Amino acid sequence: MNISPDSISGECNLKCDYSFNYPISNCSATNKNTFISLTYDTTSVPAVKFNNSNYNVSQILIVAPSIHKFNGSNVGAELIITHTPITGGNSLNVCIPIIDGGSSTKATAIVESIISGISTQAPASGETTNIVLNDFTLNSIVPNTAFYSYIDSKKDNFIVYGIKDAINISQSSLKTLQSIVNISKDIIFKSGSSLFINPAGPSQQTGDGQIYIDCQPTGNSEEITEITNVKPGVNMDFTFASIMKNPIVVFIISSIFTIIIIYALYYLITYLSTGEYSVKIPKFSKNKSS
Repeated sequence: MNISPDSISGECNLKCDYSFNYPISNCSATNKNTFISLTYDTTSVPAVKFNNSNYNVSQILIVAPSIHKFNGSNVGAELIITHTPITGGNSLNVCIPIIDGGSSTKATAIVESIISGISTQAPASGETTNIVLNDFTLNSIVPNTAFYSYIDSKKDNFIVYGIKDAINISQSSLKTLQSIVNISKDIIFKSGSSLFINPAGPSQQTGDGQIYIDCQPTGNSEEITEITNVKPGVNMDFTFASIMKNPIVVFIISSIFTIIIIYALYYLITYLSTGEYSVKIPKFSKNKSS
């Protein structure tokens, strides 16, 4: 598959919805001769959700040269994160190109440490070594940018990042990698028929596995966004502070206090003028006719 803007068949926002929160993991690396295989820990919370299905990392591969073409040409190497669905089904592969040169990032340090560890501790085919990486997580490697997507002939899903999101490593590290592994011509990579792009990139996922998708208009699309109307809840807060905020309650209480003050003043004035606390209430009687 050629990963290029010129190869895009259309956009896929909901049909290739990808979110991740990869855990911190230990890492062991094995030299498979045609690729480097890396292990990754799994947790009770799935690391990835793709199209409403949960996935965990099953294997990480580093191959040289790349299995994809980028803008018409293979590049120095490629990192492939293979995911297995928890409920069964086809795998999901997240692929990132690796090139020499460019700015150094945290992903650069991780990949170069892996290459260095393999070259010194497991240079022969089949050898395995533990790679010590502090706080190693794929969150530091997978970009939060637009990505390409397709389904291959085996119905496996692929997410591929473009060349502008490549992992940059030094030229010497790339040469070391290419001296350790080389994809055999016997490995047949069956490409997909149509390439799509998700311009929004991965949606946000929190540590508890909840997904928050920012749905924005994308022009003409066959995809449907399902909207759920939520009725506002009834406020059942009967605390004193909440009651005192009610304007009707405030009015009633103010009126009662006003009446009390008026009566108090009335009694006071009566006392000062008559010397008595009591107030004489006039009696009204009917006149009887003689």
